[in-house]
Amino acid sequence: MLVAASCHDPDELDRALGVDADFVVLSPVHATPSHPETRPLGWHRFEDWIAAFPRPVYALGGMGADDLPEALAARAQGIAGIRGLW
Repeated sequence: MLVAASCHDPDELDRALGVDADFVVLSPVHATPSHPETRPLGWHRFEDWIAAFPRPVYALGGMGADDLPEALAARAQGIAGIRGLW
């Protein structure tokens, strides 16, 4: 069994380690209709926040298949999505 955590800031990333999460999704990287009031992280902040994070991190929030190369460049394990991948 794997444990995943959904994170939105560095404090939540720390909490994910506290519960020994196997991986996390960090969001929102881009603007998303699911949470229109939430300020997107952008790729630079995403990369800064996960730089020393010792678990795989997937990018979430406004993702489409064309985001995968940039996600990998930002050290993401991959991307996750609700509506933008199909």
